Amino acid sequence: LIYTHPPCSGLDKIRLYSFTPTSQGSLASPLEEEYLTEVVANPDKTMMSFECGLFNQSASGFCFVYVSITRKNVVSEQFKVCLPARSHSVFPIDGGWSKWTAWTSCSVTCGAGKKSRFRICNDPTPKHGGRFCVGDPVEWTPCEVHCP
Repeated sequence: LIYTHPPCSGLDKIRLYSFTPTSQGSLASPLEEEYLTEVVANPDKTMMSFECGLFNQSASGFCFVYVSITRKNVVSEQFKVCLPARSHSVFPIDGGWSKWTAWTSCSVTCGAGKKSRFRICNDPTPKHGGRFCVGDPVEWTPCEVHCP
């Protein structure tokens, strides 16, 4: 595996996950994600290898996730690369938020009110057991309409 370090890399690691079809074939989560191992991303190198025995024949595919770990042990995912094991393999697709709509008009015609804007978890829509978007689909802000 060849990799590059993000700026300010520290205690970085590359985690390996496999995806296998669930035994029940659930439509909500047709694949099971399994953590296999992680390897320290040495800042002096740009390449690493994983044991062949980790790559299970029954897996649909594998994902390599580069994570940064701060001195306070805060973990943040930097990037993720998934590779199919077979040509017909599918992977979980996490949802992403659409752009916010324009703000609505104020909820009142005189005095203090509220206006809102919306977004939808469809850019992309979660599929194959991918995670739904994190955060609120609606934002509210106060508004004021001058009374005649």
